[in-house]
Amino acid sequence: MKQTASMEIEMDRPAVVALFEDRSRYGDWQAPFLGEEPLEGTPGEAKARCELKYTSGTKELVVTETVIENSLPDRYRAQYVGLWGSADVMHRFQALSDGRTRWVVDVDFRGKGILGLIMRFMPGILRGLIQQMLLGFKTYAESQMHGGPGPKPSLRR
Repeated sequence: MKQTASMEIEMDRPAVVALFEDRSRYGDWQAPFLGEEPLEGTPGEAKARCELKYTSGTKELVVTETVIENSLPDRYRAQYVGLWGSADVMHRFQALSDGRTRWVVDVDFRGKGILGLIMRFMPGILRGLIQQMLLGFKTYAESQMHGGPGPKPSLRR
């Protein structure tokens, strides 16, 4: 199932991309993010693989990221695989007028089991999750303009 979502951020593209690339700050905008463990290569670089760890309720969720392409500042493409299935995700950053940036995320999701069925019949769930991630990053990034770490975004509804 393919979904596309976008968000405009009140910062110029170089600053947005620098924040996106700073993997040490993922926890500041991905609220359930616990950390990462490199498996192969340098995290974020093409062909690198690492395990990303998140909390999901009271459990730990592990997702394997394989970077397919890192052509930042234009785009970043990676595949994510977990017990829930897999997703091929393309992040694109477009410079807008007045120093703003549009972040576009294209997701090709392939769910397993019951989750695959739920997502097929309720595609809005996936779009909502993508929008939450984008909003979390926007809140974090724009708070950096004011010198503070900003509030941690909540990804729960």
